[in-house]
This record gives sequence, structure tokens and C-alpha cells, in this order.
Amino acid sequence: MKRRREHGECENIVGGRGCLVFGTKACAYKKDKTIQILMNWTRMILKMARLYIVVGLIGIWLAYCQ
Repeated sequence: MKRRREHGECENIVGGRGCLVFGTKACAYKKDKTIQILMNWTRMILKMARLYIVVGLIGIWLAYCQ
């Protein structure tokens, strides 16, 4: 039942089972895996950029203090 609440068995493909939770032909809540992968990469890149900015600012501050 938990998998059904999370739309784990739903399909968005044409001719598929559709949304088993709401009984529609396509699940509007299940995201495409490609979109999820791109979102994960974007989050990772933003985290790395923030890290480099913080490290750079610390380096500038240390160079300025000496």
C-alpha cells in the first residue's frame, strides 16, 4: 500500500497502467527519471559552486589579513 501511495507502480507511458492511486490514464505526480537526474546534477553543481566561493573568500580574507 505504501508503494501505491508513493505512485511507485504508476506508469506514464502510452498504453500503460496509468495512475493506480487515482485511477487516471496518466500519473501526474510521478516525475520522469531524466528530469530527476538533471535536477540532481544541478543541485550537485550548485553545492560545489557554493563551496568554491566560500573557500575563495576565505583565501582572500587570509591574504588580506597578512
